[in-house]
Amino acid sequence: MWVGCVAASSAIAARIGEAMHGTKKLRDALGDALWAELQGQPEQLDRIAHIISFFETADTIGAELRKLGLPSGAVDALLVDLGAFSRFKGAGHISALAARSLIPHLEQGLRYDQACEACGWDHAASQWSGREQVTDKASFNRLVKELGEQIANPVARKSLTEGLKQLWAMRNRWGLARPLRQVDPPWGDPASFRREVQQAYGDVFVARPERRRARGEGHAATIRQVKERDGAPVVYERKSITDLSEKRLEDIKDSERNQSVVEAIRRWIADGRPADRLPRSPAGDEIRKVRLRTKGKPSVQVRGGSADRGEIVRVDVFAKPNKRGKDEFYLVPIYPHHVMNKREWPAPPQRAVVAYKDEEEWTLIDDIFSFRFSLYPRSFVEVVKSTGEIFEGYFGGVDRSTGAVSLFAHNSTKTSFRGLGAKTLLTMKKYNVDRFGARSEVKSEVRTWHGVVCTSPIPPG
Repeated sequence: MWVGCVAASSAIAARIGEAMHGTKKLRDALGDALWAELQGQPEQLDRIAHIISFFETADTIGAELRKLGLPSGAVDALLVDLGAFSRFKGAGHISALAARSLIPHLEQGLRYDQACEACGWDHAASQWSGREQVTDKASFNRLVKELGEQIANPVARKSLTEGLKQLWAMRNRWGLARPLRQVDPPWGDPASFRREVQQAYGDVFVARPERRRARGEGHAATIRQVKERDGAPVVYERKSITDLSEKRLEDIKDSERNQSVVEAIRRWIADGRPADRLPRSPAGDEIRKVRLRTKGKPSVQVRGGSADRGEIVRVDVFAKPNKRGKDEFYLVPIYPHHVMNKREWPAPPQRAVVAYKDEEEWTLIDDIFSFRFSLYPRSFVEVVKSTGEIFEGYFGGVDRSTGAVSLFAHNSTKTSFRGLGAKTLLTMKKYNVDRFGARSEVKSEVRTWHGVVCTSPIPPG
């Protein structure tokens, strides 16, 4: 990495080694004569280092170096072995101007902190050193906003802001940290300490936030062809012939009309699927993929075809008493394409899953049903099955074919509870979870669509 000013003596380079690695490489490339000639032009040396650090190809580096008006032979000497400058990448921690101010003091034997002091600087200061103390929510929000604007990476920005919010919540709950007196460690031997830590970890509840934003793809990337056959839509998918079984040949699109293609693939399969002799169409073209009829129904209509649904956004939970007066639960799944297409979906979907039925046959939600709450990814849920078994965990999704929900344990996404049929549950409760794992039951919630309330809350029971 280039660290700024290169106009330093060979004594400094010899004394501190790697700290002047770049200077030595530049001097070796130029040779003693050219180096000596440029010693009186430190700005030129800095420009050379800048060009080698920030330009990539030999042609662009050479073109930029020639603009500097360097002594004869300097550009050629630098271009002979650009690989020697492989560590010239990016900028250092201080500017060339700052380095040039520090070097005279460093040459006198001062430490870096002493040299900074001699220049009138505080080497330990940062841009935040003089910032006012954060004492209220408004000043905290300004800090988070200001820090976030300086971080380009969205993942790093999210991690930092979430960490700050956690610290703010801890400050509000327990107050500011205070200096601790020297005390003896509260543990005995290492084995006992390890057991205590493991026991304490087992008692910790892992708090996870609901994911309420409808992010992600509106639908899957693969778009399948949809054609009407015998008055009903049929979905076709393209499939490689290497994945075909002989039984699937009858599902080739328009197999009666494309009988020659079907037979060519059948012979190729019988011959052992030779990779160097693919089947050919009547026109002599190699056959690599074919369209196959699927059992799937059109999901999301895209450019005349069908694509699979995106990841679920939420599930709206409704309840209705059965003949015995017991509430039964009904689940209405909502996907990204519902949220993103306001023209086609000015109101939220109103059909609840019915096991093993097509969506057109699902239960239509009307005024008889009462809205309970919306389940988002990582909503915390407690359910009681008809057998009395209790399951609790974060909401993982709903099976469209059975109407069953899945939950996963608070401390492990790998530990899941599946096949929890919603309609036969005795109870289903949703909980808010704060940053410290404290849970509180959601007694009442309103249904919204694009931020507008569309269902009144039920009275807390």
